[in-house]
Amino acid sequence: MKRLFWFFPILVLAFSLSKSFATLPDTLIQSVYPAINALDVPKNATVFAQFETSEINPATVNSSTVKIHGSLTGYLQCNIFWNSSQKRLFADPVKNFKSGERILVSLTSGIRTLSGTEIDPVTWNFTVASTGGSMQFSKFSSADAGNAEISSVIPGDIDLDGDIDIALLMTNSNEIVLLKNNGSGTLSIFGNTIVQPPGTRFIVMADFDSDGDLDLASGTSVFTMSVFMNDGFGIFIHHATYPNLGGAFMTYADSFGDGDIDLVGGIRPEIGVGLNIASENDGSGNFSLRHLCLSSCACCVINSNHQYFALLSGDYNNDGRNDLIVSGMMRDLVSACYCEYSDLFCGNDMGYGFAVSLPSLSQHSPTLNANDLDGNGFIDIIKSPAGILLNDSMAFAVSSFPGTGGLYATGDLDGDGDIDIAEKSDISRKLKFLRNNGSSDFQLFKERNSMLTSGHFAIADLDGDGDLDIVSANSEPGTVSVFKNDNCTAQTCTLTGPGIVPPKTITQYTSSVLVGDWSVLNYGGSNAKLHTAHANDTVSLNTGEYSGVAELSYRYTDNCGIHVENILITIESPLPVELISFTGAFVNDAVHLKWSASDEINNAGFDVEAKDNLNGSWKKIGFVEANGSSAGVNEYEYVDNEPASGTLYYRLRQIDFGGNFKYYELADAIFVNEPENYNLLQNYPNPFNSSTIVRYNIPEYGRVTITLYDVIARVISVPVDESKSPGRYSAKIELTGLSSGIYFYELKTAHFRDVKRMMLIR
Repeated sequence: MKRLFWFFPILVLAFSLSKSFATLPDTLIQSVYPAINALDVPKNATVFAQFETSEINPATVNSSTVKIHGSLTGYLQCNIFWNSSQKRLFADPVKNFKSGERILVSLTSGIRTLSGTEIDPVTWNFTVASTGGSMQFSKFSSADAGNAEISSVIPGDIDLDGDIDIALLMTNSNEIVLLKNNGSGTLSIFGNTIVQPPGTRFIVMADFDSDGDLDLASGTSVFTMSVFMNDGFGIFIHHATYPNLGGAFMTYADSFGDGDIDLVGGIRPEIGVGLNIASENDGSGNFSLRHLCLSSCACCVINSNHQYFALLSGDYNNDGRNDLIVSGMMRDLVSACYCEYSDLFCGNDMGYGFAVSLPSLSQHSPTLNANDLDGNGFIDIIKSPAGILLNDSMAFAVSSFPGTGGLYATGDLDGDGDIDIAEKSDISRKLKFLRNNGSSDFQLFKERNSMLTSGHFAIADLDGDGDLDIVSANSEPGTVSVFKNDNCTAQTCTLTGPGIVPPKTITQYTSSVLVGDWSVLNYGGSNAKLHTAHANDTVSLNTGEYSGVAELSYRYTDNCGIHVENILITIESPLPVELISFTGAFVNDAVHLKWSASDEINNAGFDVEAKDNLNGSWKKIGFVEANGSSAGVNEYEYVDNEPASGTLYYRLRQIDFGGNFKYYELADAIFVNEPENYNLLQNYPNPFNSSTIVRYNIPEYGRVTITLYDVIARVISVPVDESKSPGRYSAKIELTGLSSGIYFYELKTAHFRDVKRMMLIR
């Protein structure tokens, strides 16, 4: 049995590692090829394991005990055989791997010696080489997937035609939309639109039933997990929903060394406290809770409810077992103890976990990414925006890099054998690329103004030429674009000019490329326009009368094709309001927001906006009227009576009478636990004229009905009759066409019933 390491400072594994082979401790397997976490592996590589004995039963070496999965292709059929003279197990995939693909190999305990002894299971990953690539990206195509916000972009060969297709999670509409690749990078909708449970926040794509095609799993903010099976042609059928598994962040791995793809996510507080879980796959895509990984955060006790913002699977200590990196905010609901910005390493020992803390970068980081950035065979961690944790046999050293915070993806973008970084800036929404010199010394290679994105993007070889391209969700909801990695040296174009300007001014902007055309688009109410001719390298911009954002574009052509560079210009006047404080707290089943302002001039009021996903869209939930002009300090308050469960974010949009606005974001997120009991609240307003609001709390998943009755128990209407996840809800009740009087409303579930009365006054 493997040893447990309980103290991080002495967690040093004694084994050697080379570029070709990885040596494994305490097993009959001496080494594997490709090595654990190897980079730049040929597409046609044959996988093998070097054993210390020739006494392996060849009948136990087969497709049931040796499994290879590709992140872009699913389960891979292989020619598998045992060579006793070489003491080697070989697995030669029938089809080549894909460029940049992450490959998972599992050698299970079903492999036995001639005497019947099982081997200790071994799993490992490696990355397939990409060839070529200049890190010069140009827009090739766009696709329209609807009008909803895109919160996940997942690449993979969905229809088994050899091309990399795309799965999109549309958050606002709770749907997964599939985009087919024609082989050259042109995408179009195909297959079936996959309806998701409300609150779906994350999807993963992997081959859960090992039938050779990629399946889908989704997780919600209330810990529900759903699994959808692929028929091989891009039609996904709902397989199962698990109310107590999953989470807003998930990942997958072979957590138990049995060759099946397991899922890792959050856990409902009533099932287990302060834990991460691995949902074990029985091989057919049926999942059950098994693995518990305890937190080592010192101040969080047994009753902790941990809010994890990032989960990364991989073999971080190179022992042939999958591990887990966890990052996020952890809150003890009993003692109000916070362990924020914590990172944990959850080691895997025969399916049972131990946890150790990693070095803190003092930065809350929901956008972790991991890869071998310095080429030493150990997985390193990008912790946006604070820096990199370089892994040397589980001794982590902090290293800075020129990231600014946002979403990250990694891959060999220039085909030189080391891992580069693509970053979507939270500030500019632009994609920028950091080139690796081979030892994790990253230099800013290019910031592509023409690649504006709403946030989520992915790296894959979309045109089959061997280099890695980009597919990105655009700033326009529901659309994605493909940017090809050009195998040529494009002309560098830099736009210069101020990024923030006041209205009613003429401002000059210049391009470093002499020949091209300018254009401008307006967002958020601005009406900027070109003041001078649109051609050549210099243009003057009339910022117009209104505040907003202007996107100034410069289109030019070189030997690599057509390029568009952009600069975002914020047009705003200083707002004559000073915000002194802004606080929030969850009290008595509601979120109470309080703020104070001074020296107000022409202050119309404050829009209150909220979101329940760090990378989601803000939604207006209320408005608080201001005092116009005032020299003193004014106190304001807003109560959110219908907060969603989970981690919530709030901000104010202060507006003056001229239409100018400014945002003030609440410094700390607010955690709202799920209701513990059923509760039907009194309607508001009451009495009412024609319509009123009924609020109610549901602590468990199930069927919910709200029925309206008159005084003689006749049913008037049933405004709610559907299955609900745990949460706080409201229903608008309309009683148009009815006479004044007393009416009753009933909340009914399988385990609860309550009735209250209300008064209609005409």
